[in-house]
Amino acid sequence: MPPSRILFAVTLLVLLPAVAAAGSVEGRLYWSRQAAAADSAHQRDAFSQLQTGIDDAVISLEPSPAKLERRLSKAAKHARTAPGIDQRSMQFVPRVMVLATGDSVLFTNSDSLYHNVFSVSTACHFDLGRMRPGRVEVVHFDHPGVINLHCELHPDMIGYVVVLPQRLYTRPDATGSFELPNLPKGHYVLRVWHPRRGELARAFDVPRRGSANLALVF
Repeated sequence: MPPSRILFAVTLLVLLPAVAAAGSVEGRLYWSRQAAAADSAHQRDAFSQLQTGIDDAVISLEPSPAKLERRLSKAAKHARTAPGIDQRSMQFVPRVMVLATGDSVLFTNSDSLYHNVFSVSTACHFDLGRMRPGRVEVVHFDHPGVINLHCELHPDMIGYVVVLPQRLYTRPDATGSFELPNLPKGHYVLRVWHPRRGELARAFDVPRRGSANLALVF
């Protein structure tokens, strides 16, 4: 992965008035300074085009409050099935999957032809062999890191599994907007990963009253 960059000049932290919900964190991730400028100027069409692909990002927080982690882990244990990545129309769907360490993924071949999913990534090295149409395989991810997915039979197929050491993470929508659960007062680092843009890191504080609003620019 590309080296992390700590953002200062290109990020903005605004503490909203005390009437806002205590400990709430929300923000927007921008593809570029041009995208941020288009948003500021209310140029909707240009902004939408400039933000294409921003929703492939993964946003996580350090440290993750222990009480919140316990709640998220409990919810994950009650999930009926593991998350899935489909091989459909010669693509990995979703293209980016985010998990916590120890989770598993169901790989399904929904195409009418064979696929061969594999990864040589340090965090998880595996090869599912030739998967006939309709076949399902399970891969368990024990170590944090970014796992690049490939198909031996179709080199253009590329996907990613991002395995994090905690369950407190979120994804931006197509506009780059994101939010996190309410957090206790304290000092945190927001980390962002994107398959094309690399990594960002931003330190910020959650106030005792009010909320934190973050704007981050690649």
